[in-house]
Amino acid sequence: MSPIAQFTPQWHTLQMDDLKRPPTSKKAIGIRLELTRLALGMKPGDFASRAGIAKSTYSNYASGAREPDLALALKLCNTYELTLDWIYRGDPSGLKYALANKINKLRQERNRLS
Repeated sequence: MSPIAQFTPQWHTLQMDDLKRPPTSKKAIGIRLELTRLALGMKPGDFASRAGIAKSTYSNYASGAREPDLALALKLCNTYELTLDWIYRGDPSGLKYALANKINKLRQERNRLS
């Protein structure tokens, strides 16, 4: 199954306008977290628990219902070698090349399916 098909249901209801939102919006942050999770090949619960975050809390972030606070964002950064610039601003320049490349491929696949 394609990694894109594993996105949470909220991902399937996104419109192209959602991808044009400011990169700091809660929904944009959620999209980046889901792209990261898929690029790492993890299930939502595993992604959350490995970082010490409750699955329901992560679900709120991934859906764009809530924005992760700094302490939880740092947990994600420390666990998965992410950057705050990636989580909050969408700047992938500080990510490891392999992860950034996988995320870019997932974005391209999503754009093809839209």
